[in-house]
Amino acid sequence: MCPVPRRAGHNHEMGAKAPIGMRSEQRLRELYELHHGDVMRYCLRRSSREDANDVAAEVFAVTWRRIDEVPDGDILPWLYRTTGYTLANHRRSQGRHLNLAAKLGVVVPSTVPGPEHQIVRNAEGRRSDRCAGAPPP
Repeated sequence: MCPVPRRAGHNHEMGAKAPIGMRSEQRLRELYELHHGDVMRYCLRRSSREDANDVAAEVFAVTWRRIDEVPDGDILPWLYRTTGYTLANHRRSQGRHLNLAAKLGVVVPSTVPGPEHQIVRNAEGRRSDRCAGAPPP
């Protein structure tokens, strides 16, 4: 028996074309594997790591919902545009959350440490290094 050549979009066990849902899922998996890192780097340049993870997840959720509208070929411009819109929506959502908290008089702790936090951590690290190397009194 001759092996049947494998072709994209085909269910090789039954010799029939795979259902559209399976092809769409496979395409999303391929796009995710190829471009998740690009989307994350784009997000990290513009937001915190926590927000970047949320935004990247939402970008690929949008990609899944709109998989039939995703262009063939060079996908990165489409993904970057979608990521930019998703970041803007995320920021607006955060702003609404903070405005509501202010109206209610609730103090919302910052989840993103500012530069002063890093300076203090570095200074504490240097101080503990000096203390660790010093002989006991």
